[in-house]
Amino acid sequence: LIALRRQEKAFHPDSEAFFETSGEHVFKIVRIADDGERITALFNFSNDIQCVFFNRQSGKDLITGINISDMTLTLNPWQVMWIKEN
Repeated sequence: LIALRRQEKAFHPDSEAFFETSGEHVFKIVRIADDGERITALFNFSNDIQCVFFNRQSGKDLITGINISDMTLTLNPWQVMWIKEN
């Protein structure tokens, strides 16, 4: 994951970062690089499946390589997603 983070401009320490919660168990961080590259990180801190509204058109989960096209995402227990937005 460290090597993956180093490849993405939005993870640079000087990039903007916004933090919020989505429900009781999901933590969300949005990172935005100077060039507009945007990554949304979602963290499910529970033993239960969580459904999260993703308010973007599309993206790709950098950890799994899966393309994201739904507005509602399902996070498995303790799952993390790093979604690079298109």
